[in-house]
Amino acid sequence: MRIKKLILNNIGSYFGETIFSFDIEDLNKNIVLIGGRNGAGKTTLFESIRLCLYGYKLYGYRQNSQVYINKIKRLINDSAKKNNSAIASIDMQILIEDGYANNKFDIQRKWILEGKVVKEEYSVYKDGDLLDAEELQDFDNFLLQIIPPALFNFHFFDGENISQFLFDKVNGYTFRKAFMQLCGLDTLDLIEEQLQNNIRPQKSEENIDVQDKYQSVKAEYQIARELLEKNVENLSLVQLDIENLKDEIVSLDKKMSFFGGIDESEWRSYQEKLKVEELNREELRRFLKETANDVLPFIILKNELIKLKEQINIESKINKNKLLKDKLFDQKIRKTLNLNLRSYLKASVYDLDNSFFDILYAAMKENEEDNSSEILNLSENEQRTLLTKIDSYLDFDIIKINEAERGIRSSLKNAKSIRSKIDSKEVINSEDYLNQKNNLLLKLELNHKKQYDLQLEQMKLENNLKIVEQKYQKAYEQFKIMLKAKSVTNMSARTLLAFNELKQNLYMKYVTLVERAFSKNFNQLISKTDLLDGIYISDSFEVIAYKEIDIDIKNVRHQIKEFGDEHMQEILGERAWQLIIKEDKNSGFIKVPAKVEQHFSAGERQIFIMALYQALTEIRTVELPFVIDTPLARIDSEHRKNILTCFFARLPGQVIILSTDEEISKDGLSVLQDKISNIYLIKHQIKGMSMVKENTYFNKEVYN
Repeated sequence: MRIKKLILNNIGSYFGETIFSFDIEDLNKNIVLIGGRNGAGKTTLFESIRLCLYGYKLYGYRQNSQVYINKIKRLINDSAKKNNSAIASIDMQILIEDGYANNKFDIQRKWILEGKVVKEEYSVYKDGDLLDAEELQDFDNFLLQIIPPALFNFHFFDGENISQFLFDKVNGYTFRKAFMQLCGLDTLDLIEEQLQNNIRPQKSEENIDVQDKYQSVKAEYQIARELLEKNVENLSLVQLDIENLKDEIVSLDKKMSFFGGIDESEWRSYQEKLKVEELNREELRRFLKETANDVLPFIILKNELIKLKEQINIESKINKNKLLKDKLFDQKIRKTLNLNLRSYLKASVYDLDNSFFDILYAAMKENEEDNSSEILNLSENEQRTLLTKIDSYLDFDIIKINEAERGIRSSLKNAKSIRSKIDSKEVINSEDYLNQKNNLLLKLELNHKKQYDLQLEQMKLENNLKIVEQKYQKAYEQFKIMLKAKSVTNMSARTLLAFNELKQNLYMKYVTLVERAFSKNFNQLISKTDLLDGIYISDSFEVIAYKEIDIDIKNVRHQIKEFGDEHMQEILGERAWQLIIKEDKNSGFIKVPAKVEQHFSAGERQIFIMALYQALTEIRTVELPFVIDTPLARIDSEHRKNILTCFFARLPGQVIILSTDEEISKDGLSVLQDKISNIYLIKHQIKGMSMVKENTYFNKEVYN
């Protein structure tokens, strides 16, 4: 798919009609460069491309959603609004060479503002012919097939926020879908499911039980995944609402550019008080977030912690009894006790041996636990350490969470009271502003609460998915054993086994391609040679950055004993863990790809993602355009030339770049010159208008 033309009419800072030609005749000149300083209208252009393709689906809302309508209202050019009415539109011409072979489509979205009502009109022309309702639905479905939502952030991204696509946990599940769709494995999943449905178990009760259990656990696993993905989707929508509300507040503040009737010092005093309340709420939210991440999982497992504490105490008592027994059998100690106790108890040696020690042994035996109760076998220091941790979790006062939530509500109430005081001052022309802002801030706080609740729910769903996934893997292995036994006589079983092997081989092929390409790309882009050695994609589709290190087997096994398998697997990473558990020696050093904590700088994170994106282009089956806003905002001057030469100049297919003069300077322009087909400069004019000049890049004219 290629974008040939974009026409904006009264969109954002673009008053009237503005035309951009993105057509490329030569694939060797595949870059369209659009320059503009901050605030000129580049981001509006970026959003317009996305909005024209997907409309309300872009934001995950219904067509008549109030949030979507408000966003469109803000998008309509202010100068075009007369008596609170206006017409705005985005027209885009695209060429699709796959599926609809070499067909040209004209996509038109028009918005009519009348008072507070916004009406949207959507139409598509195929080679000049208007599509009817059914054809339009088919086109929308087809568009979602060639560039589904999972791939959207991969092809249309903002350089400032690019790292969120992978480094935010919320988007890890999106990456899995993107990867599977890029290499076509999502289709293989559907084929596999169909083949499994055709497998009928032999009449043996054992085979029926195995298949029934597999199908049951599989359904449970799918439900667990769907619940998590739905939660992730809801969380994304809430986060989008938060960003939209922040945008509305910023927009509202810009319109309210005066203090009105309030004295400036008094106004600043109120603002300081509001700031204190905001800081207070932020601190409370941070406490709730940290609690959710660090403490709450163990509070949820309170009964198990109590059982563990009881077991530690039992084993501590056993160890003490064993120690005392050993000491009492020591003749020197018995002699010392005899000498010191005889006079005190006024007893003979015989009486001591036959009374005191008998009583002592009996008391020990009575309190002694069965040795079979020894499960943990911890040292005294290990027992103490673990008990301290358990007590800290058990002693955590859950009321603190409720207090923090009450504190947020109280702070909101105080903030509302302060804003009411401002309002009571009869501020000139500001009553509506204050009411609007107060409502927006209240909505923002409610969404922050929703965000916290969804994050907490996500943590629970992730833990549940891990448990169900383990059950699923076990049932799947048993199912495969049954298939192997049946494959001698059953063609469907043989087919499914062969297909599973093919799918796994293809998956490993694509994973290996991406991992190798990443290492090559990253080394070309980054100046630091010791940051990491490469990446690998785990079975759960987590992208792991790693370094090859030598580790002490003995020390690791000790840490495993102290902290547990899951904790050490999380710390070291999946592949390092697999090498460790396969190692049959208990001492010495082995080399493993240890997980690198991704505490990269903003620029390093962007380079990391760019290297991965470039690697992913090697496995994609459909050519799609890249539209990139603020491409080098977080990149220092040392790395910019590398990225221009080794990333942008090498991206396949159509590439549309929206840049400031600081990101791609005169020197950067010369690097890309041979790859540029079209170039524009967006200039910010008086009254907030944007003017577009073709074949111009800041103070330099460029002729193609």
